[in-house]
Amino acid sequence: MTKWFLIAILASLNLVGSRAWGQESPRQPPPTGKPADPSRTQSPGITFGKRAKEEILENPYRFHTTPNILVDAVKGIIHDQEIEIDPEPSRPREGVIVTKPYVFAKGITAVSELQRVSNPPAEEAHNWDSARYSLDIRITLAEANLTLVSVTALIEGRAQGVSSSKWFKAESKGVFENDFLIALRNKVEIK
Repeated sequence: MTKWFLIAILASLNLVGSRAWGQESPRQPPPTGKPADPSRTQSPGITFGKRAKEEILENPYRFHTTPNILVDAVKGIIHDQEIEIDPEPSRPREGVIVTKPYVFAKGITAVSELQRVSNPPAEEAHNWDSARYSLDIRITLAEANLTLVSVTALIEGRAQGVSSSKWFKAESKGVFENDFLIALRNKVEIK
């Protein structure tokens, strides 16, 4: 047998062996006890350079815990992401938490990042030099031990003009909202 033939056999055995042992992808979210909606998830596979689609959660998302626990978890996630809470519109005791605007893209990447997470106004698309977002998180007790959390992202892009620059609102595609809800679910439900 040739050296290349042996390498091919060992490689195919390694591939079959990893599947036989049931190894799962680390990108799969842990189970939540609810049946998955197959139309809202995609199994991991070859993406040819594109990001695999993440699970999309319902917004508002239902948590089987108290609002106080969720308020503390939301504050923890905001702190971990190095975003600041805006104290003026926020009312944590009432379940309202609003963040200060956070710049997530500058310069050459602003256009692509803004288009990835929102639908920016077309007439200003060629002038973007920065992109920022803020989150409005609402925590509502629906019934005993059932709390709803809704997240809304306000996304803005700054267009540079000849003499000045101006922030324009862009319609969110739900990327930041979903990422935040997944982080919150992981912090509260999966321990």
